[in-house]
Amino acid sequence: MVQIVKRWNIRSWSQRNISLIPDVVGVYVLYNLKKQPLYVDMSSNLKTKLLNHYNYDDILDVAFFKCYHTDRRGGIILKDKLYHDLYPKYLS
Repeated sequence: MVQIVKRWNIRSWSQRNISLIPDVVGVYVLYNLKKQPLYVDMSSNLKTKLLNHYNYDDILDVAFFKCYHTDRRGGIILKDKLYHDLYPKYLS
């Protein structure tokens, strides 16, 4: 079982909303305008990773995101579970 320390609801894809996410280990999901999953990944620093995606615009059509704060082991398990449950458009 994965221990999720904190879960953030879906937020619009903006630098302001990303800046509200702390520098913690976790998993994130990027969604398009229809709230269909595009990408699932884990990061040792959620805020930095999301800001990199935002600044480089490296994943097309992102409109929303959702984050989960976990420990490293839990993040690996949760990423795999979300990937298999959501079937995102892009591979991580």
